[in-house]
Amino acid sequence: MIVKLLPTPQKILDAADRAEDKYLNALENAPTKSGWNRTFGIRIPSKYDALREYNQTMKGLQELCESRGYEGIIEPKVEEVPVTRVNREQS
Repeated sequence: MIVKLLPTPQKILDAADRAEDKYLNALENAPTKSGWNRTFGIRIPSKYDALREYNQTMKGLQELCESRGYEGIIEPKVEEVPVTRVNREQS
């Protein structure tokens, strides 16, 4: 049975675009290691923190699409299965 998915709403696509812009800027400006701002007493997130937050945001939007029957915003991974030849013993 083939299930036809609904097109992804523009609202979700816009949210994904905003997230990409936000986290691209954060990745460019973030330090490699997280730190601490003594003046304001706040934590400075690292590149890893920004990337993790971006991935969680995009996965959340993907799950929202899947739960409502929309096409996703993330392309599915296609696993490549290597083809191997079976060695047969000849008698």
